Formats: sequence, structure tokens, C-alpha cells
Amino acid sequence: MKENPTITLERYIRARYPVILVLSHEESRVMRSIAEIAAKKRTVVEWSDTRGMTGISGLAASDYEDPNAALKYIAQFDEEGSEEPVLFVVKDLHDILKLDLTGPGDRRDSLPR
Repeated sequence: MKENPTITLERYIRARYPVILVLSHEESRVMRSIAEIAAKKRTVVEWSDTRGMTGISGLAASDYEDPNAALKYIAQFDEEGSEEPVLFVVKDLHDILKLDLTGPGDRRDSLPR
């Protein structure tokens, strides 16, 4: 019997996987599941190519419309460990990564290792 995807996702989040890839045509359903899981202990911060980064008070979404800037912010977020737990959701990044992976500021360099 196949496990419920929401339960699997919650397990990955609790295990602190640094990156979880979810491919779905049902974005609103996935986001509801993520919000439900995160509501227990985390703030959800979303990034999209069209809206920038939303969900952190005091942060201008437009400052992080560029994927490189957003990934750099995420990679450096809370290096001191003083912030409340955050779950970053980066939408449609796979399409952006296909565009140009050469040249300065390679987006792959921004991903956590």
C-alpha cells in the first residue's frame, strides 16, 4: 500500500532534508499540505519568479525576484541559529535552472550542500 504523500513530505521535513523536490500539477494542493505541516512549528516562505520572496515581515519581495538573490538569501538564512524555523518553498525553479547554467553566478552554486 502506498503511503500518503503528505505523510511522506512531513517525514522528510522532520528529518531536516535540506532540499525536497516536489513535482506536481496541483500547486495549491501541495501548498495546502505544506502549510498544514509547517503550521505546527515553522513559518512558510514562498519564492516564485513572478512574486519574489513572500512570507517574511520586513523583507521586500521585489529585492528577491532574481533567483540568484533568493537562493543566496536562503543559503545564508539564520547562520547564527537565532531565527524561528522557516520552511522555504521555491516554486518552478526547475524551469529557471534549464535556462542558463553558465556564466557568473551559477545558480547551482547557491544550493545548500
